Amino acid sequence: MSNTTEIKELKEQIENISGRLIELTQNSMPSLNTRMDTMHERQNRQEAYIAQALTEIKDSKNEINEHMNKIANQHEERVRECLAKMSKRFDDKIDSTMASAFPDGDPHGHRMYHEAEIEWMKNRNQFFKELLTHLAKASILGGLALIFVALWNWLMMEIKR
Repeated sequence: MSNTTEIKELKEQIENISGRLIELTQNSMPSLNTRMDTMHERQNRQEAYIAQALTEIKDSKNEINEHMNKIANQHEERVRECLAKMSKRFDDKIDSTMASAFPDGDPHGHRMYHEAEIEWMKNRNQFFKELLTHLAKASILGGLALIFVALWNWLMMEIKR
């Protein structure tokens, strides 16, 4: 039976504690609600401030991007103009160089002249090569003929003796 009395005492203590908790909760709820409302208002203000800051950053980013695109387009246009001017000057320079580099400004005729000159040199070289070959043959034959005549004369002189 002591267990039963202990259980009853425990139950009474639990009921006392429960009643006390309920009483504490009911007494502190209005101040908790007020604190919670204050915290929610503060959080809402902070969120609004952050949202406003993010919007301003986004708007600034868009403005910067637009400005950068405008600058890039202007720069691209200037580069194109400079390249067009340089290309024109380069073309003019090539035209003037071609006109002054060739007689009568005729590169085809100039090339044909050089081709004819090269052909003439090839023919000249071949002529002299053939001439030297013929001279060498004639010299050898002449030398052999001279040796033959000398031997013949020597032989005739030996026979006459």
